[in-house]
Amino acid sequence: MALFEVPKRPGRNQDSKLITKTKSIKKSNTVIRSGNGLLGRISEIKATVEKNLGQYANDYVVIQNENQLQDYFQKCIYNHVISIDTETTGLDPILDKIVGLCIYTPEEPAAYVPINHISYVTGMRVEDQLDEKQVGTLLQEVVNSKIDIIMFNAKFDIRVIRNQLDVKDIYCTWDGYLAGRLMNENEPSGGLKALHKKYVLDGKGDAFSFDELFKGIGFDHIPINVGYLYAAHDAIITYELYQYQKQYLYYDP
Repeated sequence: MALFEVPKRPGRNQDSKLITKTKSIKKSNTVIRSGNGLLGRISEIKATVEKNLGQYANDYVVIQNENQLQDYFQKCIYNHVISIDTETTGLDPILDKIVGLCIYTPEEPAAYVPINHISYVTGMRVEDQLDEKQVGTLLQEVVNSKIDIIMFNAKFDIRVIRNQLDVKDIYCTWDGYLAGRLMNENEPSGGLKALHKKYVLDGKGDAFSFDELFKGIGFDHIPINVGYLYAAHDAIITYELYQYQKQYLYYDP
């Protein structure tokens, strides 16, 4: 007789049921409240974004229909390169939801594709957004074209895109995070904005992070006309960091 009776591990079906159940009960940490609480915080965020990124208001775009997105992706395919970042409700690529897709290709404005923004007043999904299936279908065409895909911390974004947008065989040509570690394994801060500020901006500018800017409010509750500046900016600085890094790491025999 065994000393301990170890329970059998649940099968794959039980795992799937657990994930489904968790998704159904998982809620945003954001508390919707009236008065000066959340409304005041949104006003603060808007002012901060405009102060730091307002100069890019006419340079970045929001893509809110399929034709626009298809046209942008065709330009990425023509350029044979795209920079991709994702905005999500959290750091779990399976259970948390994608909020939007950030994309950039040279000679085009950096763009943000809203997918799951929620009104901080009503708690309902905001209108004029693309859904996961629409974005995933068009992004699959980009992946199938085998162009260069530039990311930062690709391990996370690839899993988000695969799990949330159902894009098959998504890959990364250049990961700015891994390149940064190769260039200096003792880098004091390996975040995208810190590396971009240090190397691309030569130490100038403000490398504020998501937490510092939004202070715990889920990105899904940030109004699109505010959040797009922050989100699209991530896509373009990912590409700019890649341009800097490849001078030192790229090898073409």
